[in-house]
Amino acid sequence: MSLRTRIRRAFEDPSYPSFRLFNISGLLVTVVAVVVVVLETEPWGLLKFPWLYELEHILAAVFAAEYLMRVWSAERPWRYVRSLYGVVDLLSFVPSFFAFTNLTFLKTARALRVIRFIRLARLAKVARIEESAKINIADNDARIVSQNVRVYLATLFSAVVVIGTTAFIVEPQTFSGAFTGTLWATSEILGGGLVPEVVVTPGGKAIAIATRFVGFVLFGFLVNVVAGVVQQLLLDRKRS
Repeated sequence: MSLRTRIRRAFEDPSYPSFRLFNISGLLVTVVAVVVVVLETEPWGLLKFPWLYELEHILAAVFAAEYLMRVWSAERPWRYVRSLYGVVDLLSFVPSFFAFTNLTFLKTARALRVIRFIRLARLAKVARIEESAKINIADNDARIVSQNVRVYLATLFSAVVVIGTTAFIVEPQTFSGAFTGTLWATSEILGGGLVPEVVVTPGGKAIAIATRFVGFVLFGFLVNVVAGVVQQLLLDRKRS
């Protein structure tokens, strides 16, 4: 098997031994990168954490290297480059090279890294489903519950980052940065009133309405997750 094929399978094939290592590493790096972007957009971000600037460029170099590896190893490179994920992977590091321009859009465009997080989380889910097919029913039930908890947390993380960053772009006079916007989004999803920021523009109010709707959907998801956990505990107690 050629090096190009091994790299492609490590990125895309859940049955390949190196896939889990590449996937988990990518998830962790992406989470750190998203947090860096959220903090950097705040006026106090680089003042309190000056090392964020160096970390951002290290992460951008990692994403650039991954992007080049994906292009080189892809069976159809141009198909990947033109795809949604190819564009997201490109935007995960290109705006970092224009950070000196101090343009809000270029800074917050890096928040698209959360889409990378969603994709990697989905691939991790596929890998766990394949593993679950190889184990007994009891262990499989426990893994499904654990998987649902992880999916809920990943969905919540993605939602608050996307909504918070969008709110910052739409209403910069209310939110000092994406971090403040993320706190507001978390508050709105939980029912509101936990932070002092209040949206005033039509765009901001539309985002607030959408956020409340997302909150209802996530609450329903949470109820389902909790029910699954309780059911699993009862089944474990019955088996013992």
